[in-house]
Amino acid sequence: MLPRTLRIARDTTLAHEFELEDRIASCPIEHSVKGMFFARFVDMAMKLGVTPESLSLDKPVEGARYVSFSDYPIRDYMRWANAAAKRKHPRVATSEALRRIAIEDFERYLASGLGKVMVAFLTDARSVMLRSGQIYGMVTKGPKIESAADGSEIRVRYREYHGPVECYPAGTLEGACRHFGANYEITVDVLSPIDADYHVRILD
Repeated sequence: MLPRTLRIARDTTLAHEFELEDRIASCPIEHSVKGMFFARFVDMAMKLGVTPESLSLDKPVEGARYVSFSDYPIRDYMRWANAAAKRKHPRVATSEALRRIAIEDFERYLASGLGKVMVAFLTDARSVMLRSGQIYGMVTKGPKIESAADGSEIRVRYREYHGPVECYPAGTLEGACRHFGANYEITVDVLSPIDADYHVRILD
């Protein structure tokens, strides 16, 4: 069952289960993400015994070699992420496994040419949260993500996010906070299977 509210801190462990294919069934094939984010999941999953043929990919890529700045279906991205997460973290719930693997997203972004340009403007965790909508817009097509200050918090709005909206973005935001050594509290208001508001507090 989709939770209505989640509160996430560094020591949180998510516990709810779901079937990924149920989550991405409504995702338009045009919704895409840059190939740079596929590589680590493909490498991890294949080393752990996953084959491309086992994932029922919408657009298989020869040799599973995704080109960094080309666009590929988010549906396929989530299939690779889910396979890698479950193999790497088999003793936790699907929500927690995906959260843990998404924590590495920010480091992958910083290692890219685009990330290296942006990092000059990202001086701390708060600045990343405030620019997160812009960052998502550079590497995805389809989902609508907006971020803005909301009092002492930063609110990140996810709309038309056809996937595990309540847990995968949490890991991505947490990864940015951890990169800058910031402690944090995140409250996730789950509005629908494809919409959520994240309220991020950076703790002093």
